This record gives sequence, structure tokens and C-alpha cells, in this order.
Amino acid sequence: MGVVFTASEFAGRARGGRVWVSVLAGLTLSASLAATLRQVGYWRNSETLFRHAVAVTPGNFVAYNNLGDHLYLHGKTDEAMRCFREAVFWQPTYADAHCSLAISYQALRQPAEARAEFQLALRLDPKNARNHYFWANQLLAAGEHAGARKEYEQALALRPDYS
Repeated sequence: MGVVFTASEFAGRARGGRVWVSVLAGLTLSASLAATLRQVGYWRNSETLFRHAVAVTPGNFVAYNNLGDHLYLHGKTDEAMRCFREAVFWQPTYADAHCSLAISYQALRQPAEARAEFQLALRLDPKNARNHYFWANQLLAAGEHAGARKEYEQALALRPDYS
């Protein structure tokens, strides 16, 4: 606001001030437009956005996890696992990344690794319905029906609207 009022004062007093203020405003708008167009390119899709986020903010464990989730959903499990491991590297207590890593191990038919990651995720965040749900899926796949039921019930107790 100070710049606007100063420019307005300058435009009213200086000879040709209005022209210079108009030129300056046009240049500012042009620069803002160029910066906006560049940033909008990063928002093209989730992968582009999160790849940019991890490139410009080292140690952004949430961005690594979100990129991993996107890659996993698009069948790029190996690359997704690298992202989840990177998230865990930067934040070893981030339960969501451990759960995502466990889901990836499960998809790769590595149940022992999946079990360890699920159990760690549940220790780190025992009130996370998502962790209980996916752990229940692991138990169900292993034929541990009673344990799976208990975990599904726990997920629902934590979040009754969890489909």
C-alpha cells in the first residue's frame, strides 16, 4: 500500500509521473504474469507438483510421501518405494510413509517387510485409521481373520465414516 500511495503521490507531482507510474505498473504486471505462468506449469498434475516440491525443498518428507503415493497409484512401485524410503530418511517417525512403504512391500509380495513397516507405523501413530485399515488387509491376506477383524473395527472406531 505504501508503494501504491507513494507512486500516486509521485504521479501527481512529477512531470510525466503518470506515464512513468503506468510503465512501472505494466512492467510489474508483466513480471507477475511470467512468474505465474511458470508456477502454473508445476501444478499440471500431482507428479509434476511433488517432483518440483522435492527438488526445491530438500528434506520435504511430506512431498516425497505424496509423490510416492502418486507413483504407486500409477503402477510405478519401485520408484514409489524410493520416495517412501526418502520420506522415512528425512523423518523416521512419519507413520504415513511407513504405512505407504508397507503397502508397497505387500504389493511386491514381501509380507515380512510389510508386517514390520505396518507395525512400526501403528506404534508411531496408533490413532491413524488408515494404518489400521491397511494392516487389517495384510492380516486378512495372511489368513489371520480374527486379527483383521479387530483392526477393521479399530479403524472404524477411530473414524466411523471410513468406507
